[in-house]
Amino acid sequence: MTKNIWTNLVVLSALFGLCWGTLGELPTAAMDGAAQAVELTVTMAGAYMLWMGLLEIGHQSGFNDKMARGLGKILGPLFPGVRRDKEAMGAICMNIAANTLGMGSAATPFGLKAMERMKKIQNAKSATYDMIMFLVLNTSSLLLIPTSIIALRTACGSTDPFSVTLPIILDSCIMTVVGIATAILMGRRMR
Repeated sequence: MTKNIWTNLVVLSALFGLCWGTLGELPTAAMDGAAQAVELTVTMAGAYMLWMGLLEIGHQSGFNDKMARGLGKILGPLFPGVRRDKEAMGAICMNIAANTLGMGSAATPFGLKAMERMKKIQNAKSATYDMIMFLVLNTSSLLLIPTSIIALRTACGSTDPFSVTLPIILDSCIMTVVGIATAILMGRRMR
C-alpha cells in the first residue's frame, strides 16, 4: 500500500510539474527533500540518544526503580488485576515515565513487556481491563517534556522551539483525565 502511495505522489508531482512548466525543478526538489530528511533524522537520533542515555544512567543508578515504585503507588489503583505483580507494574511505570518525558521510542519495549506480562498473569486471550487502561494511558500519553516535538521544531529552524510546551502539557493532561474517566466508566459498564 505504501508503495502505491509513493508511486502516486511521484506521478502526480511529475504531472503537475509538466502542466505548470516546472518539471525541471523536480530532481532538485527531490534531492533537497532527501537532504532535509537526513538532517532531520540525525537531529532526531541525537535527541533520542540523549534521552536514552539519561534513561540508562537512571537505570544504572537505581533511579528508575525508585521512580517505578513511586509511580506504582499512584498507578496501582488503576490496575487492580496486576498491581501486586512487581514485573508488570515496573514495566507499566517505566513505559509511562518514558512517555511522560517524551521518549516514545524508549517507552515501546517497556510497553511490550507490560502487555506480555499482563497477558501471562491474567491468562487472557482477549484484552482485560488492565490492558485497556494501560493502552488508554499509553495513547493519551501524559507529557511533561515534549522532547520529540522540541527536536523537530529545532531541526526545522524554529526561533522558539519550546513555545508549544505549555499547550502540549495542558492538552495531554486533559486527554489523560478524560481517557482514565472513560476507561473506568466503560469498565464498570462491562462488569
